[in-house]
Amino acid sequence: MDNLFTNLDSTDSYAILFITIIGFLFGLIVGLLLKGAKARAYRKQLEAEKEKSQALQTEKITLEGNLRKKEEELAQKQTELHNLVEKLEAAESEKRNALTELYEAQQTVEKLEASHHSYASTIDDLNNQIIGLNTKNEHLIEEINAQNALAAAAPVQTVADEETVNRLDAVEEQLQAVIDQNKELRALLDKIGVKGQLGNSDESEPAVEELVSKGKSVLEGKIIEKPNQVDDLTKIKGLGSFTEKKLNELGIFTYRQIADWSDDMVEYITKEIAYIPGRIAKDKWIEQATALMQNEPATKLPKKYRDNTNLQIIEGIGPKIEALFKAEGINTWTELSASSHKRLKEILTKAGKRYQMHDPTTWAKQATLAANGKWEELEKYQDELKGGRS
Repeated sequence: MDNLFTNLDSTDSYAILFITIIGFLFGLIVGLLLKGAKARAYRKQLEAEKEKSQALQTEKITLEGNLRKKEEELAQKQTELHNLVEKLEAAESEKRNALTELYEAQQTVEKLEASHHSYASTIDDLNNQIIGLNTKNEHLIEEINAQNALAAAAPVQTVADEETVNRLDAVEEQLQAVIDQNKELRALLDKIGVKGQLGNSDESEPAVEELVSKGKSVLEGKIIEKPNQVDDLTKIKGLGSFTEKKLNELGIFTYRQIADWSDDMVEYITKEIAYIPGRIAKDKWIEQATALMQNEPATKLPKKYRDNTNLQIIEGIGPKIEALFKAEGINTWTELSASSHKRLKEILTKAGKRYQMHDPTTWAKQATLAANGKWEELEKYQDELKGGRS
């Protein structure tokens, strides 16, 4: 190495130094060229990223605009839903009022039917009184004529004549009083006679069976009796809150009621709530309700209230009528509560004359109270009945 720097003046040393400088410069130039190429590549990549960022920003603005539109549509739908809910509540309120009015109309019809019999009896009594008054009038007229004849035969002479005149005046006053009374009775007869004829004429107040046959729901519709303890029916898989509300409107509130359904009852419920045919059986509502009911704590009820097929707890129903109803597919309190007055009356009529005298008007209401577990209200209601009649 010392010799290299010592001999730096030689021609070879200059050549090496020149070559070294040339190599250094060449490497520097190559490095600069490579750096410029890489910088250009980075600039192109940066421009591409900027374009991509602008596209994303545009897409973001578009999405935000769509989101605002969706939010406005959602708010509008919520407003419409709120209005529909209010209309539904108003309709349900009107329905409840209509049911109440129909029930009151039913009670009025029953009272009118009972009044018709008493009116007929009153009319007979008034007719007898009028006949008696007419007879009495005839006797009084005969007596007056006789007194007038005596007065004409004997002119006014003595005190006896004055007594005769006084007697005639008294008779005339009595006759006038009887005539006035007769007029009042006839006016009363005319007034009552209009109502009394209702029970005997062809234009009488329609009977219970006639109202049902003409499609009047006043006798079939029952005020829904909500039980003291209501089960959460939505625990049954496949039964949502909307369907639960529909069942409540039909008087179905408990697992026991669903567990007691027969095939005919399932078909009836499916039709009433506009449900998919066969879905209740497929989802096994009855089995689920039975299981849920068995998991509930046992209640201390009288033995007669534990068997929902015991129709004899209904006042007016004995063993033979119970057998008739079960032969027609009415096996439980729930099924009896859903039976119309017309159907019950048809079953009794078909069974023969000995059963036609029974009046099933209150049986469905009693069964509704029993099915809903309102035992105290049932017993209180039955205390007001006489042989099952109100």
